[in-house]
Amino acid sequence: MNQLALLYRRDEECLGRDRTLLRQVYEELAALRPTWLTCESFELDDDRCLSVFLFDGDLGRSQEELLDLRSYCSSLPERCHGEPRVALMGRADVDRMAVTRVAFWNPYRGTWALPDDAVEVGPIPGPRAAG
Repeated sequence: MNQLALLYRRDEECLGRDRTLLRQVYEELAALRPTWLTCESFELDDDRCLSVFLFDGDLGRSQEELLDLRSYCSSLPERCHGEPRVALMGRADVDRMAVTRVAFWNPYRGTWALPDDAVEVGPIPGPRAAG
């Protein structure tokens, strides 16, 4: 199954800022718990600047309801070499690349991992948000 992938090359001097903003995206996902969206972020093993953000869900809804995600995506050109590229890509395509997963949100398992966290968090306690 193909998912929407955002491919981009971050400026080296923006890596710290990008990681902070990416962390805010995943904190927002963990707080709001959207059941209609799954996300994963990856960095190429031999090039920390090259990233893949894999979405599976309602992208239009995510841009309306998830403010940190919308801000992260819209401000990418400020932190990147060239324009970010959107492509259809399956998880199997990503698995064939030499990448490290740096963050994810999985509503089906109720788990997530934030950038720079060594372990995944979850399952999420408490009631699930209506999706």
